[in-house]
Amino acid sequence: MKKSIVALFLSLTILILVACTSQSADPTEEITETLETIVLSVSGSGSVTPVLSAIADDFEATNPGYALEILPGSGTGGGVQGVIDGALDLAAMSRPARDTEEGVLYTQIGTSVTAIYTHPDVGVTELTSEQLTDIFTGTVTNWSEVGGEDLDIVVYVRDPEEGNTVDIRETFIGDAEFSDTTPVLTSQTDMQNSVSSVEGAIGYGTWSAALANEANVVSLTIDGIGVDNSPETMTTSVGIGYLAENEANAQVLIDWLFSEDGRSVLATIAVTVVEVE
Repeated sequence: MKKSIVALFLSLTILILVACTSQSADPTEEITETLETIVLSVSGSGSVTPVLSAIADDFEATNPGYALEILPGSGTGGGVQGVIDGALDLAAMSRPARDTEEGVLYTQIGTSVTAIYTHPDVGVTELTSEQLTDIFTGTVTNWSEVGGEDLDIVVYVRDPEEGNTVDIRETFIGDAEFSDTTPVLTSQTDMQNSVSSVEGAIGYGTWSAALANEANVVSLTIDGIGVDNSPETMTTSVGIGYLAENEANAQVLIDWLFSEDGRSVLATIAVTVVEVE
């Protein structure tokens, strides 16, 4: 009988101790801090959006809480209008904002160059401006005529008002008329894809965009001028536009692009960062 009472007493004591311990102990709570990610939506110049796509992972890795959402290129004007309308946070721009684009602030990050490039198999890396003119006007139609392979030349061009077209006219071919049968492409990506995939093809575009997209093309030297020594007439601006109300967030990206890490990444895709005075 005594043993039963003792056992009961011990059982009750253990239960009371467990209950007291449960009530008095402060349980360790795992506190998970959730950082709100600020997503910066970007669209605009077909020359600049590939650059921002190429640096996005590096930027996000060193700036927790920020992400770049790169939307399909809509041209500099389209990107600017998207910022004005509130549909975009940032505009990828290859020129400063115009007077009519009221309220848009512009920061130039750097410059890239317009390159004339070919399919890798044409067998030519150098031309004279006269040879280039003959190719774009349709006077020369086979690469063997300028020291290359026996391949028909397939020429692709952009719209007459497009910046890269203006660059090659000012620098090499002047007012020479493109052949009437030459396809006119509407974007950097279309140009890169066409020249990359068609044997004998030649075209042109912003070199940093071609590198950023890993296009399978070879740049040409014309009259000794190539992507490493291009004159100002073959230079394209790389910049970002935004409204004053979004300047703080835009500045995070801008500061990183001007940082040592940002400059290093931009250099791999042939963007020369401008010096800030």
